[in-house]
Amino acid sequence: MTMRDPSLLLRRSLQGNAWFSGLSGLLFLVAGRPIASFLGIEAPWVIRTLGLGLLLYALWLLLCAYRPVPDRREIWAAIGLDTVWVIGSALLLIAGPIPLTLAGKWAVGIVADLVATFAALQMYGLFKYEAMFGSFRPATVKRRCH
Repeated sequence: MTMRDPSLLLRRSLQGNAWFSGLSGLLFLVAGRPIASFLGIEAPWVIRTLGLGLLLYALWLLLCAYRPVPDRREIWAAIGLDTVWVIGSALLLIAGPIPLTLAGKWAVGIVADLVATFAALQMYGLFKYEAMFGSFRPATVKRRCH
């Protein structure tokens, strides 16, 4: 009988977040002007800069996902950054410092929901992993292929 990898949910949620962030970042870089217009933002450089940041974030998430032993500090940092994104999106929608289009408001809200889902999955995956191995997995425990 083989045991499933307890870090699988954690790794898959990090990978999903990385793919979503990376594809969004690439789209923001390539189509900054039309996306800015869709959202109601007058400066496309803001969207392109955000795209570059998302690409860097995606690369970091992939590094976290493929470490042999998940680093809980990095996972909590990813959860924290996703939470900051969601709170920032909520403030953008509630306070309205930027006059977004109606479609832009919906897009910001939907993306915030997706980011919150990734944060929740990462947190649940971390809790599942830590329930099996404690806060840190001992370095002496090695993965075996069967």
